[in-house]
Amino acid sequence: ARLLKAREALELSLCQRVISCSERERATFLSMEPALEVRVVSNGADINAVTPVTDPAVNAPELLFVGDLAYGPNKDAALYFATEVLPRVRKLVPDAVFRVVGKDPDPLLTTMEGVEVTGFVEAVYPELARARVFVCPIRYGSGTRLKLFEAFAAGLPVVSTSLGAEGIDYVDGEHLMIADTPGDQAGAILDLLGDDALVRQLGRSGRGLAIERYDWVELGRELVDIYLELIEITSR
Repeated sequence: ARLLKAREALELSLCQRVISCSERERATFLSMEPALEVRVVSNGADINAVTPVTDPAVNAPELLFVGDLAYGPNKDAALYFATEVLPRVRKLVPDAVFRVVGKDPDPLLTTMEGVEVTGFVEAVYPELARARVFVCPIRYGSGTRLKLFEAFAAGLPVVSTSLGAEGIDYVDGEHLMIADTPGDQAGAILDLLGDDALVRQLGRSGRGLAIERYDWVELGRELVDIYLELIEITSR
């Protein structure tokens, strides 16, 4: 990490313009090189390529998490949720299931009650279509989570940690539910398992946010504008 930080500082000093995916990353770059010009262009998704779930409120009480489970923050999130959050939910909703989708899952997950592990799947949409709630219990790492944009695009209600939703311009309780402790996460999920109207409202609002702010088409235009500005500056 120390070697990489030194190399990053060198590379940054050679750049005329830097693009980051979140304000937090922008602040990190500026702390390394205060004179940098840093623009923020969010991550996003091909929103129109994701068909919204017809009605997640009619789905079984399935809590979905998606990610490469060899990646440390995803592995930690899945194990943490299965051990700290899921048991609290299942005390009141015994048939609730935590479905973990992604390659290289920790074998321990397969031994836990109420946890379903798929391993690698060819397509994520069928998994989104069967879920009632999408969860993102990320506890460390940085950057924006593409998995959240896919969940928004599918019209699923989302429960995430503050860190998991980093880089997204959301309103808590309108576009998703933010919860950072096991008790708060379980409470938010139980609210969604017991309230069909809330499921539908969050799903609609999340998809609306994704269409308005995080579709690749619009983000691509922002990126092209930044490139064109730089070309004009350097050609003077």
